[in-house]
Amino acid sequence: MGDTVNTASRVEQLSKDLGSYLLVTGELVAGLDGFLLRDLGSFKLRGRRTVTRIFELIARMDNAATHQRKLCADFAEALAAYEGQRAEDARTRFQSVRQQFPRDGPSEYYLRLIETT
Repeated sequence: MGDTVNTASRVEQLSKDLGSYLLVTGELVAGLDGFLLRDLGSFKLRGRRTVTRIFELIARMDNAATHQRKLCADFAEALAAYEGQRAEDARTRFQSVRQQFPRDGPSEYYLRLIETT
């Protein structure tokens, strides 16, 4: 099937794990302009040797609502804390995102990861 199809299949599974609808890889993002994207972090996809940076496609930039921009900004701060291995700070920030956006799957995902480590 090839690497592209395998990667797409793994990203599709990850979207279910994250509770997100439209995910794209960092490779694809490099060619996109004019979209509001939320960086969801780096993931080790099954069958790949390297990690893949994953983004959620939120909206066209000219149509992005204030709450969508806030979600991306607040999540970015939480993700930076997580990637910086500041677990308590990350937990607090992800919980704050979840309070503002109760159905945010990626925040729930990271909160579960923090709890299990």
